Amino acid sequence: MLGLTSSIHLIPEDPAQRTRLYDFINIVDSRFRPSVYKILMASDPDAQKASIDLALSAVREASKALEDQWALPGSNGGPFCVLGVLRHYRGVEIPDTQAYAAFIRWCSAFKSDPLFTEFEPDFEEQIVAFKKIVA
Repeated sequence: MLGLTSSIHLIPEDPAQRTRLYDFINIVDSRFRPSVYKILMASDPDAQKASIDLALSAVREASKALEDQWALPGSNGGPFCVLGVLRHYRGVEIPDTQAYAAFIRWCSAFKSDPLFTEFEPDFEEQIVAFKKIVA
């Protein structure tokens, strides 16, 4: 929209802040996202538990990266995840502890942002879309 300005930027202008955000994105892309599929595709409880443990480890690491990112002036955001799908199919919950606090705070802020709520994917459609890979 012409004439409107914001102090919020999707990608930080400062190179150091940008690097930290890319570190967070890398954790989500290389560690969390693959574990989502492993959780849903695992057919036995032991494999599901191992995959859930990997996902939670990635979320803890992402939470720490978010804390580091938010410690910098003017920092915000990053990609959103499919926690509702994991909760629906496997009962995965992110523990409400200090280790996950930044990630939980970020998810809550992201979900309440009008830019997200305007384009939020339908939860039932997400459930159907992921059903084809659930073991």
